[in-house]
Amino acid sequence: MSAARILIAEAEAAGARVYLRDGELKLAFRGREPIELIARLRAAKREIVRELAPPAPVSLAERRAAVERLRDAMQAENERRRDWDKQPVEGWREGRLTIRSALTGEETTIHFEKPKGK
Repeated sequence: MSAARILIAEAEAAGARVYLRDGELKLAFRGREPIELIARLRAAKREIVRELAPPAPVSLAERRAAVERLRDAMQAENERRRDWDKQPVEGWREGRLTIRSALTGEETTIHFEKPKGK
């Protein structure tokens, strides 16, 4: 948790409402206003405004670039896993693996057998 978020939580615990209105930091206290806390809030004003401000909109070009990076990463992972069943694995043993689709109930069974003579 950031220092600004901790300070906001402390102010809210003291009965304050900390919010932004038109980009300006606003404080509304119920009851007595703690002077020391207000001084600390003022000192951290920039960080608090940054913490409370909505995220900046992301441009279409940035979104497209992010999607391309994700697609490339997924494609690389798919290529890496393509022949997973043919990869040698240390310490494996014979057996079978049954996979059932939770959506369709369809089952697929994979049989693992060691080559003869090993």
